[in-house]
Amino acid sequence: MAKLRVTEWNADQLLARSAQILEDFGPQVAFQAEQELSKEQYQWPRERSDGTQIVTYRKNGTQVTTPRDIVDTGELLNSATAPAVRSGQRGPRLQIKWTAPYAKAVQEGGYLIGSVRANYVAPGRDWIAKTYKQLKVGGERPFMPYVLQRWKSLAKK
Repeated sequence: MAKLRVTEWNADQLLARSAQILEDFGPQVAFQAEQELSKEQYQWPRERSDGTQIVTYRKNGTQVTTPRDIVDTGELLNSATAPAVRSGQRGPRLQIKWTAPYAKAVQEGGYLIGSVRANYVAPGRDWIAKTYKQLKVGGERPFMPYVLQRWKSLAKK
């Protein structure tokens, strides 16, 4: 396991390095989130009484059963904001938002607006948690090895 030894404490330098590391890491997180949205990995529990899967006809014309990806029209996928580092009370944080009006319902599950089935609750499909579980940087998962590598390179500057 990689170790980081702090020999001097400079709060301003610590925050500056942390923000730079998150800024560098952001595009990799955004890329992995796009991959997770597009993977056929989400269960959609819809079957007939005889056990056969019910086919869903998407707005984009494709037919899907289960497992499936989340992408239909591409609105959710394309609603992601660019990764941005924001300041907070506990230091810098990486922020990517999905602004499609139904993004939260897709992630957490719930009634889908425009669903053709009354009282149908869709399962949650948490692509954000999957992003952080699958994210690899330099072949390692996920964040600490990257932080240590970037911390050392920033220290040399």
